[in-house]
Amino acid sequence: MRRSRLIPGLILGMLMTASTAMPALCVDLTVAGIEVNQATQTPTNTITLVAERSTAVRVTIGVTGASAAVTGVTGRLHVFVDGVEITPVAGLLPINAPFTAPLAPQRANENDTLNFELLAPTGISVSTNVDFHVDINPVAGETDTTNNSGEVNDLSFECRATPHLFFTRINFAGHGLPALSTVQAGTGDAFVRGILPVNDGDPLLYRQGLFPTLTFNQDDNNNGILDGCPGAESDVLLSLLESCRQLIVSNGFGTDDRTFLFGFINGNPISGNGCASVGGRVSYGNTEAIRYQRSYAHELTHNFGFSHNGSFLNQVGWDVGARLPNNPAGNNTSGRVKPTSLFDIQVPGQLTNSAYIKTGLPDGYNGLLGHPTLACGGLDFSSQVLVVQGIFNSQGTGLIQLKPVFRYPWPSRPTPPPPPPEPLVPRVFPFQVQVVDANQNVISVPFDPTVADDAIDEVEGPGTFEVMIPLAGPANSLEITDASGATMFGGFVRSATPPTVRVRSPQGGATLEGPTKIMWDVVDPDSSPSELMFQAAYSPDKGQSFVPIGVDLTTNELDFDPSSVQESAGGGLIRIFASDGLNTSFIDVPGLTVRAPLARQICIGSTLGEAGQRVTVPITLDNGLGVAGFQVDVGFDPSLLNPAGVRLGADTAAATGWTINSAMVGFGVLRVLGHSNPPAGLGAGPKEVALVDFDIAATAPIGPMTPFRLANCVLSDPNGLQIPCNSCPQPGQVVVRPAGSFSFRPINSPVGVDQFDPLPFPSTVEALTFTNTLATGYNGTASMSVGPVCAGTLQPASLPFFSGVGNGTFSIGCCLDPLLPMTRTPLKLQATDAAISISGSSAPFNGVAKADVNADNAVNILDVVRAINFSLNLPVSSPPPVTFQRWAANMLDQNCSVDALINVLDIVRIRNKALGRPPLCPCSVGGVGVLTEQAAVLASPVTPFSISLEKAGARDYLVKVHGAVDLSGLQLELKAAGPKATVSLEGLTAGRNWQATTTLDQGVLKIVAFSNAAAGVSGDGAVLRITGGGSPHLGSAVAADSEGREIPVRSAP
Repeated sequence: MRRSRLIPGLILGMLMTASTAMPALCVDLTVAGIEVNQATQTPTNTITLVAERSTAVRVTIGVTGASAAVTGVTGRLHVFVDGVEITPVAGLLPINAPFTAPLAPQRANENDTLNFELLAPTGISVSTNVDFHVDINPVAGETDTTNNSGEVNDLSFECRATPHLFFTRINFAGHGLPALSTVQAGTGDAFVRGILPVNDGDPLLYRQGLFPTLTFNQDDNNNGILDGCPGAESDVLLSLLESCRQLIVSNGFGTDDRTFLFGFINGNPISGNGCASVGGRVSYGNTEAIRYQRSYAHELTHNFGFSHNGSFLNQVGWDVGARLPNNPAGNNTSGRVKPTSLFDIQVPGQLTNSAYIKTGLPDGYNGLLGHPTLACGGLDFSSQVLVVQGIFNSQGTGLIQLKPVFRYPWPSRPTPPPPPPEPLVPRVFPFQVQVVDANQNVISVPFDPTVADDAIDEVEGPGTFEVMIPLAGPANSLEITDASGATMFGGFVRSATPPTVRVRSPQGGATLEGPTKIMWDVVDPDSSPSELMFQAAYSPDKGQSFVPIGVDLTTNELDFDPSSVQESAGGGLIRIFASDGLNTSFIDVPGLTVRAPLARQICIGSTLGEAGQRVTVPITLDNGLGVAGFQVDVGFDPSLLNPAGVRLGADTAAATGWTINSAMVGFGVLRVLGHSNPPAGLGAGPKEVALVDFDIAATAPIGPMTPFRLANCVLSDPNGLQIPCNSCPQPGQVVVRPAGSFSFRPINSPVGVDQFDPLPFPSTVEALTFTNTLATGYNGTASMSVGPVCAGTLQPASLPFFSGVGNGTFSIGCCLDPLLPMTRTPLKLQATDAAISISGSSAPFNGVAKADVNADNAVNILDVVRAINFSLNLPVSSPPPVTFQRWAANMLDQNCSVDALINVLDIVRIRNKALGRPPLCPCSVGGVGVLTEQAAVLASPVTPFSISLEKAGARDYLVKVHGAVDLSGLQLELKAAGPKATVSLEGLTAGRNWQATTTLDQGVLKIVAFSNAAAGVSGDGAVLRITGGGSPHLGSAVAADSEGREIPVRSAP
């Protein structure tokens, strides 16, 4: 066996300096002491050490031959386990080198020793043969280096079992959830890892429970404070946590005495900083930065059975790895060393920087080392354990609640009673559970319902309790009594029929990926609904593991958020337990696919504006389902844009209780934050959540700016849980444009509209700025269109601009015939420049079809008369403009063409349209509908005829036709007829509803005759009589059939 080799150089130095006759000595360094510390330790290393636990080695350096502290000291540490070195071959360097070795080192001073640290897992396994060897580097002027080494040998490192410390976050009375970063592993448990004698590097030591966070709203006096401990509010929360703990199942095994559950509450709305079940396995506490880490450790040691004391540390402690300093910022903790001026962990009401852990039994570090919960070895699990939970009043004189007893199908291990308060002093249990089984055997289990807080004015007293009782068969009855059994506080007698549960929703095999309501029915003929209680658990792996999703339920439904649990692809299972007192039954919903919704995508839109203009850009989510709050940073070019404010988007404004704020958080970075109060999630689907206003700089150049930048997206659900969020790959941008709108100068009505012969008309459009001044910098090209009818028929379809003005001549090639008998429709022109998103519309104007010569929205005799006048070269009155009337009177022939004249052909065609007859040229393209009538053009050819002017007497002449077929209109010019000539119907036209109109134009008698009934005449004979004239002779002749087609006319020989 190797022994410690400590060189007494300090004593030798003192003896030598006491003799003034001796010459001055050179500096000499020695290893005066080696302390191996894992939380607390004696100078002689008598505190048990734990395998794989983070370990500090403090080396006290002896100094002789110097009158002042020696600077520049360093060295190396070598550690051997069973003779094999586990440190690097060159040794481990100190954490505080170069080190100044004092002449009179003090343990309470962190840097009075040369310090080394081995962080977990250290590689130091269970062994009784662990050696620590230290080599000190010589310093300048040191001549004797033979004593620069030291060691402690044969130290024992023992096994300790790692407990499972689960935590959850609690939203108490609307205070919200604490930040996960505050309570996550490495921060929330930093104090606990420092004082709990286990492998602190084990990833299973401390973790968040993979189940939903808790909402707890019991605030009986509405003061926003969690009162009691003991007390109604506090005890109910502890009991709720106990029920959650019972549903934590791993690899088929339920809870055991190594399973702990702690609830973190946001801030410190707690009357006593925290509360724990003494000897139980649940507790809760605050997240106030200066105290919460110690509060957690305080309540956890209550769970190990420790009670309050008034002790200070009795040995100097050490925070290996500096877990606590500035972690988090605001805990006011610095340094590793824990001097004896600090309070013990069980002194209530202390801050994180004012406490650590003492040694000693039963409530110090040694008490934890010797605690049966941390003893290594297998655990004895039992099946069908009775889980008895209830709450005593704070005086211990009566039960406030005794919950229905549950028996879970998985093996679990009851929590053993805590060690006695003093060595060799038996612990007294004031109460017991008495169970009578089916064979009338009586099983009695004592318990203590004490709970304890963490207030300076400490309180410990009766409150919530949990007792787990293994029992092979059914329990006939159960009673809660005092220790003697004389006083019975409450109990159950087993009913004959257990409850039967049937789940209505969801069904087995369903896919759950959004908020889901679980609903079930229960039948229990010998129990009332008020006697029933339900627990709900979820398994991601077909029942091998479970977590709670709803506990202590008294109704038949539960809101379940799949994103709060582990995902499962078909192996998900929901199990509903029901108890009526002493009967437990359950039902499974298997085969579930459970997954969280995909990460949401946040995006910012684009907009266009002009220099100096205020513009708005929207912030959107691709799916708002469950989002109760959002935060995102928007980056922009501050030389071109200036934030002017934020507003709620359309969807957050439509929801209730949303507010929005913004602040600059960096150069060119605007943070936008919105939330609902009370927290409530948005519905599914795309959502506009915010509108951001920017002022464009007056000097901004025309064109697109650099796109916005999005960062630091944070989405929250109503419970404060983070929803995954990504920024969209292509955020929007602001485009500076030279104009903001188009404005039309008035367009004169009517405008002639026709598919084959539209009437050209002028139009002038101006580009305007957002201040409605002419945008002289706009030289673009606008797309032109017409509507609401006649879409796609405007020509040309574009208009170039110069210095903000566009001039053009347009036509509308549209068919209006489907509107008949109406011939007029309101139209607008629209100019659009899609590239810069500007547009404008003209004032309405009337589009009018051919034949409506006077543009009165009908074709009738008024239009026929005007056409007659045009054909006879007679004056035509305005309005509408004569150019329009002439266009309207010039009708299309069967070839959909027009000629340069208005004559009897046009008159007959207008007459036909007035009478509702089919047109010669039907139209359909680009019109207002589909024309169902057939064309008037007949298959048979037009038959020519001959015409002659024959004298019938003195100054009496007859116009005769020969071989006429369907003659419906006739226009003649007679020369030398004289001014006194008159024309009348004769022969074939007399009495046949014909009319004749004449005019004398420069000595030429012009005659227009046509049938008002649109009926033609056929055969040979007279059609007109001219009397009172001179010696007329026939000039030109134009004839029309009843369809308006021209009939070839020959002069008779």
